[in-house]
Amino acid sequence: MHHKIFKIIFFLSFVVFYSCQNSRTQDIDSVISKYDDTDFSVFKGSFIAIRQKNSSETTYMLGDSDGNKPLYFIEYDEITDKIILINNSILKKTKIPDYFSNKEIEKLITNFRKYDFALLSVDEDHNVFINPFDINSPALLIKFYKLPNKERVIKGYPYKQYKGNWYLKE
Repeated sequence: MHHKIFKIIFFLSFVVFYSCQNSRTQDIDSVISKYDDTDFSVFKGSFIAIRQKNSSETTYMLGDSDGNKPLYFIEYDEITDKIILINNSILKKTKIPDYFSNKEIEKLITNFRKYDFALLSVDEDHNVFINPFDINSPALLIKFYKLPNKERVIKGYPYKQYKGNWYLKE
């Protein structure tokens, strides 16, 4: 009897795991098809990610795409639909001058909010790094501007060619 229950539990676990994996693949495919022709050049040289979010407020991290400079933390009021705080205290502590103006920050955040992403970065070579799903996680997808001559690349994490210029985090 226990053996039969074990088999049923194992089978159901496998079905749930497979359907979750299949659903995630469909989600990734829909992101790729939706944004394959999108011009993300307004984000060139920047990194934006959601740090935390609830129904009334979202906190964004904003930095340069190289990750060489301290981050800004931007608090956004979801009810009034406005930025309520641009925190550059880490820059001040490290005596690094602002590298984005408040106007540039507002433009980047406004444009970022048009997409339902947790993370978006565009490097100086126009490569696009996206995590459409998971807050506080690295880029899940990279869309290369120029296709690398390798099937697998390391960009902080290993990525493998998925479809065309799109690479998926392994």
